[in-house]
Amino acid sequence: MKKIICIFILMISIFTSVVIFLDYKKENDVNLELQNYDNVKSEVILENCIDADLAVDYSNIKNLVRDSEIIAIVEINNEMGKNYNSVNKEYVPVYTTGELTIKEVLSNNSGVELSENNIIEYVRLGGEISYSEYIKGLTENERNKIEQNLTTYTTFNQEQLYSKTVKEFYTDDVEIESGKEYLVFLKYTNDYKKYNIVGFEYGLREYDATTMQVKNNETNSFEKINDVACSMN
Repeated sequence: MKKIICIFILMISIFTSVVIFLDYKKENDVNLELQNYDNVKSEVILENCIDADLAVDYSNIKNLVRDSEIIAIVEINNEMGKNYNSVNKEYVPVYTTGELTIKEVLSNNSGVELSENNIIEYVRLGGEISYSEYIKGLTENERNKIEQNLTTYTTFNQEQLYSKTVKEFYTDDVEIESGKEYLVFLKYTNDYKKYNIVGFEYGLREYDATTMQVKNNETNSFEKINDVACSMN
């Protein structure tokens, strides 16, 4: 899966390279290419669309199974975007964290007993955070360039800028939504002391409890959960 990072900041496009892991660091140098847009009204002042070469082909469900400890049907209770890892006490790429409720365990090799209605904490790359929090994770050089150009090419004052948000996501990935049920592939990460949702769009598949089907995020069609479970073996 070929991936490149493209960062669009309303009036600005930033191009840099990244390593797609939960603990990767931002590059120090950012090159700015200015673009002019009029009548900006969106709450999102900056949008990062990230593509990358992945070492593992997670479109192959057997790779997902191999790299997961828990496979389950879950309900997402809540979600919050962050860019600070309180475990390692460092700024990291934007991620989403929250709690999920176990609805049905399909496979569990974690060594931790799980059953219906258990609640666990999760984490996954990508999400949305406030602009004011986002810039705390930038180098001084990156922050100065962004704020200088936003000040020059928009009419926003600092208070208005800080009320905006930043959205960071990965190409072809799906957004996680509170209240929805999903088929998820989980693996505990010591870096966050939570369960990582493995495999981007392949490891987070919307589940319809009425029809007992899961969404294929490549085709946008639904498949029987039993067929998907059989393909894991």
